[in-house]
Amino acid sequence: MKYNRIIAMLGIMALSFSASVTTVSAAGPFSVNVPAGTVIDQFLAMLDGTEEAAGAAIKKYGSADVIANGMIPFGKNPKKVLTEDNCVRFSLEWDDQVNVYEVCEKDGKISYFDWYFDESEEQGE
Repeated sequence: MKYNRIIAMLGIMALSFSASVTTVSAAGPFSVNVPAGTVIDQFLAMLDGTEEAAGAAIKKYGSADVIANGMIPFGKNPKKVLTEDNCVRFSLEWDDQVNVYEVCEKDGKISYFDWYFDESEEQGE
């Protein structure tokens, strides 16, 4: 199934392209229960689908490097897909698209935030 992904620089510009994404539901085989109340949970709870809320979540929970990156998550209804150590992969619904991101937490802040791309799918494997 193909979904469009959109990269946006905090209201400055958006670039879109098609990429193949494997849909993984919260109840799927890769789902992992993450303890509630973590910085990442609080960050995800702020994502209501608006650019304002996404920007506020990054500003509140992002490290200086994440804030300087200028990227914000687009979508609502966050679903945790996978967790590993202090990182979480999650999906957001945005219009008819599903955007998948990875975030990591360190010292009470989101220290890493980026799109998740399945390289094997990108290469057609």
